[in-house]
Amino acid sequence: MSFENRHKNQSHPLQSFINIATASTHSTKLCAIRENLKVQRMAYLECLLFVVGLTICSGRVTGPPQNDRSGKHGTIAFSVGLTSTLHMSYSETIIYDKVFSNFGDGYSVDTGEFTAPDTGVYVFHAHAYNSNQDRAMWIELIKNIDSLVSVSGYNSHSTAGNTVIVSLHQGETVAVRARPGQEFTLFGKSDQVYTTFSGYRIGEIPYSDPAAGLLGR
Repeated sequence: MSFENRHKNQSHPLQSFINIATASTHSTKLCAIRENLKVQRMAYLECLLFVVGLTICSGRVTGPPQNDRSGKHGTIAFSVGLTSTLHMSYSETIIYDKVFSNFGDGYSVDTGEFTAPDTGVYVFHAHAYNSNQDRAMWIELIKNIDSLVSVSGYNSHSTAGNTVIVSLHQGETVAVRARPGQEFTLFGKSDQVYTTFSGYRIGEIPYSDPAAGLLGR
């Protein structure tokens, strides 16, 4: 065997040392990568557990989401009508005798008033049928003692209606009454209900609502 062949077949001590050092470096890097991945996995699990715990605690504090039309008493909505001809005069409140719905028991068939079971924003509709030939029909939606909107009809057998959105605090009332100084007759039959009064809660009172006042009052 020639000298060159013997030289090629023999490993150089320095090269062997370099190979060992390189392998050791790669092994150290792999260990570092594994440790880094472990740390990242632990951090991810800790973050996940924190989010889950926060969600659970939030659910315990706030409870399940509520329907905007619902308050502490559940759904609040009513619709009533007049099934008989009714003579009205001098700020008299219309007492509707036909109850189509009364969720939350806010409407009273004894007084004709709706009393808000919960604080919130409400929508009210009032419609009427004038059976007079020579007298104008004129009714008002009243919040507590204040007039909100009016409904009027000047022709024989005319119909009219109006709608209002208003904030109410628990215990406040809304009703429909004859305008002061007016006298007229509202038409109604069991199978012809034209004169109606309806309302429902649509949500919480926004803090920016100037008519809302202090919620805690």
